Amino acid sequence: MNASKVDPISTDNLLKAYEQTLDLAVGVIKLDINFNIIEANNYICHLLEYPHHFLIAKQYFYDQLSQGAELQLRKDTLIQEASWTGEICFLSKSGNKIWFTENITPVLDQQNRPYQYLAILTDISAEKKLDYLHSSVDEKINLISKARDAAELANIAKSEFLANMSHELRTPMHAILSFTHLSLKQFKSLPLDDIRSDKVQKFLTNIETSSQRLLSLLNNLLDLSKLESGKSDLQFKENDLFVLSQQIVTEYSAKILEKNIDFIVNKAEFSVSTVCDKNQILQILSNLIANAIKFSANNKTIEINFQKTEIILGKRATDTKKTQGILFSITDQGIGIPDGELAIVFDKFIQSSQTKNDTGGTGLGLAISKEIISAHKGKLWAEHSADGGAIFKFFLPES
Repeated sequence: MNASKVDPISTDNLLKAYEQTLDLAVGVIKLDINFNIIEANNYICHLLEYPHHFLIAKQYFYDQLSQGAELQLRKDTLIQEASWTGEICFLSKSGNKIWFTENITPVLDQQNRPYQYLAILTDISAEKKLDYLHSSVDEKINLISKARDAAELANIAKSEFLANMSHELRTPMHAILSFTHLSLKQFKSLPLDDIRSDKVQKFLTNIETSSQRLLSLLNNLLDLSKLESGKSDLQFKENDLFVLSQQIVTEYSAKILEKNIDFIVNKAEFSVSTVCDKNQILQILSNLIANAIKFSANNKTIEINFQKTEIILGKRATDTKKTQGILFSITDQGIGIPDGELAIVFDKFIQSSQTKNDTGGTGLGLAISKEIISAHKGKLWAEHSADGGAIFKFFLPES
């Protein structure tokens, strides 16, 4: 846009004309080539709460009022004999922010060079406040919507947990009561013959199995409660992760043999000893290894690897500090984890949609594992495997 070419002699008359016609609606400020205020109308003086003589007495006051706005960009544009249009925020004497649309036109001398500027300022503070209120309301509605969705998900998770927990508690309890009743029935006529003795032994074995299942479930609930409350008493000592992994694999050797799984525990060429609570880490290894076996079909491969590495443990996007430690990973060729569920499988009472309808369980194993790793200042996560299964990894810091 071309600049207005105004005779220098008529500059004062131009300012007076603006003042007479626009004084009740807009602010008018005349600036020199360095953006010092030469003249200002009553409207802008009243709005900014400064007397007229004060505004024109101070050098670079336009810069101060605008709180460091990109005035150089304005100057660079205006020196090209083009007008400037934009928005600017001034700070009044009492500290209030006042927003204006800003239209600046250069006043040219006889050689067509800018030597003064004329700024027309229209107060848009009310519109800005309305925009802020709208955005604030939208933001609050969004937050409320997210909170509602989170509450609904939590409620669904709680309902699923209670349904699963009811089933998990009732099943072994029902078995205990039923087999106890059948055992007592055999004792109504004594002595027991060999057939009835075998029946009683079978019933008692089933009672013991169901009792162990019930005890395991209750222990999981107690462990989770202790970990969340920070009351779990961890015993930190140096332990070899390879040895601990081998121990758990040996415990599940019968199931591995039954499903003809090729279970590989790759021994690292470096030490994988780290300071940790042995029993807690064994519990994590048991959960991860049992899940890998459980969700793998017959004749598949499961592989454990160790790596010395460093990762960023901070959760903020700005965190850059890396921590050295040992990375454990277990890769299976099982049913995998659906997209969008890699994080939620670690939530309490949550199970993957791939597994919750077929395999039972309460969804506590991974939640407990995550709490244990958190207590060790480490990290536990899941990834997709290229072979269609899942990869579970946990990182333990060196110290």
